[in-house]
Formats: sequence, C-alpha cells, structure tokens
Amino acid sequence: MVELLDRLLPGAPLVEIDEVVIDAPAQAVWAAVRHGSIGGAGFVRLLFALRTIPERLLGHGDDLRLRIDEMRSSPERPGFQLLLEEPGREAAVGAIGKVWRARIPFLHVDAAAWEAFAEPGWVKVAWALRVTRHEGGSRLAIEARVDATDDLSWLRFRRYFRVIGPFSRAIRRSLLRGVARELEGGARLRA
Repeated sequence: MVELLDRLLPGAPLVEIDEVVIDAPAQAVWAAVRHGSIGGAGFVRLLFALRTIPERLLGHGDDLRLRIDEMRSSPERPGFQLLLEEPGREAAVGAIGKVWRARIPFLHVDAAAWEAFAEPGWVKVAWALRVTRHEGGSRLAIEARVDATDDLSWLRFRRYFRVIGPFSRAIRRSLLRGVARELEGGARLRA
C-alpha cells in the first residue's frame, strides 16, 4: 500500500519512523490521534516551549496548536497543515519553512501547491500518523520526512537537525507512549 508521504515527499533524504503497538481497537486509536490533542504530555509541551523561546521573547509567541484539526495554515498564519488524509488510517501534515532559523519563516501554500513547490531556499517537512490493525490491537506509527529545495538548504537543515534531531525523536516517542497510556495503560514501543 502506498503511504501518503510517498506522494508528498518521495525519495526524501530524511525518513524516520517510530511506532508503538497498542492493545486497543484501531478506531479508538485513530480517534485519539486524529481528533484529540497530540501534545498532552508535559514533556512534549516543554520541548515545544523551549523551541519557541526566541519568538516568545520577541513578543511573537503563539499558542501551541497540537491538534490536527487546528493545524490550518493561512496567509496570515503560515505553518503546518493537514495535506492528505485517508480517514480511519492515515493523516499527513506538512509545512514549508526555514526551520534552522530561531524564528522560523513558514510559507503558506495549499495542499496542491505544497507537492509542486520547489523554490530554492526552503525545506519541506511532513509527518504522518498511521494506524493499522495488529494482533488483536493496533499499531500506531509516526513517520517524519524532510527534503530541501536546494543543496544549501539541505546543508543548513542537516546542521540544525544534528542539534534538534534527538529532541524531535523524543517528542515523537513521548507522543506514542502518551497515546498508549491513555488507551491501554502501557505499550510496546518500537523505534
């Protein structure tokens, strides 16, 4: 089966997948991740808060929008947005930005333009939440992909990701454990 990120960022040079097996029906897992808060864990909120310190010091702090339903890029507030969805199975979110900057400039593009965007100087970041049935329960996966529109931007991203990568992984794994705890009181994390 073709995953949604294969449409958005095929051949992306950065691909990371984390997953957890949860003793809960796929429908319950989907409802929790698709319409619930995906950043409820204090650790996740702390890491996001640390990342936005420069913006908040400049008086540009923004509320953390940690529900997929609330991720809506607009010309006034560009950023992450839902790009593709297979209801009940997978949702893919993405943004185009210069993530290596302290105050990240994001671009607003609609979902169709997102796939075709190639202007030099940017990276395209996408992640998907995917729920599948697994041995009496469910498997929840988070897949993150990143690609750049030119070599210099990729170099800048790689430098940035050497520092931020461990925190990104920690956020994803914390999110998975939090969903598992919420739905069943435990989980078997696979990274």
